[in-house]
Amino acid sequence: GVVKGIIITDVVDDTEVDFYDGDTTGDPLLWASGGIKAKTDYAPIPIDFFGMPFSDGLTVDINTQICNVLVIYE
Repeated sequence: GVVKGIIITDVVDDTEVDFYDGDTTGDPLLWASGGIKAKTDYAPIPIDFFGMPFSDGLTVDINTQICNVLVIYE
């Protein structure tokens, strides 16, 4: 499949979002956000992945803090 993009909302400071190519966090890392800062206006954070491929499943890991992630994929 391919990840077209994500929309991150309700971010708490220092939230990290990681994508893995597989069904566990032990699989190859595709993308890591690093620490995300909360927006004072609570606006969503859209990120375009331009069709980032994955092949063995897709795991999204939200760690350190919390947020909501909408993943757009095919």
